[in-house]
Amino acid sequence: MSKIGHKGKLDALTDAQREQLIAWLCVERLTYEKALLRVEEQFGMHTSSTALCKFWQRHCEPYLLRRPKLEDTFLEIKVRVRHGDLILGETDFSVALNTAAAKIEKDVLIEQGGHR
Repeated sequence: MSKIGHKGKLDALTDAQREQLIAWLCVERLTYEKALLRVEEQFGMHTSSTALCKFWQRHCEPYLLRRPKLEDTFLEIKVRVRHGDLILGETDFSVALNTAAAKIEKDVLIEQGGHR
């Protein structure tokens, strides 16, 4: 049973600690297990993966949704076909990431009941 209005330990983080935890989870992409260890080491606070999951929902999901889109971004890829030490073929190509960003945005709008 959950307590109405109950504040967990992670709700007591300072703004700087909250931003740091968001960075660990969203930028460094730490697993919950590693994030829990880092919270204990860096903040001196023992917490649970359940609390971390709630933190993710309250703080990380909104953070990821408001990040700048990847429009006009390209991923440069070099492909080599090898057989042992012999290079049989090589090519470079770019993949436009703006299509992926548009699809993500569309999926989020659909989940939220919006239209585009």
